[in-house]
Amino acid sequence: MLGDADAFSGEVKFGRAEAELIGRLAACVIPGRALAAMNTGGDQDVPVEVLRKKGEIVAARLCMVTDVDETPGVWQALGEVAMASGMAVAADPFCVPSEYYHLTFTVRPGIYVAEVFVAAEDDDALALRIRLR
Repeated sequence: MLGDADAFSGEVKFGRAEAELIGRLAACVIPGRALAAMNTGGDQDVPVEVLRKKGEIVAARLCMVTDVDETPGVWQALGEVAMASGMAVAADPFCVPSEYYHLTFTVRPGIYVAEVFVAAEDDDALALRIRLR
């Protein structure tokens, strides 16, 4: 999951409808929250990659595989995420927030486009990213 840190904290839990939405779709923007989520189907180590412009983070992505850049496929728009707080979160929404499952970092405040990378061969969702509009 990627989004505005104010939209997800240790005290905020997903309701049943939100959990079902994430489970049903490969990826989505959570209605009413500044969060984009992806169904990975498991627990795995996923690095957070960022893009900086003039020292500020303007994009971040989570890749479930190591070869997204070489894999044929397309980035599909999911919607927009308002990053008003200037703090982003990369987290597993189904695990207790901890250093391992919950990373916050500073981004340039603004509206970010949330996208999922879908492989051409089998329509698998392989990565999730947000980028400044």
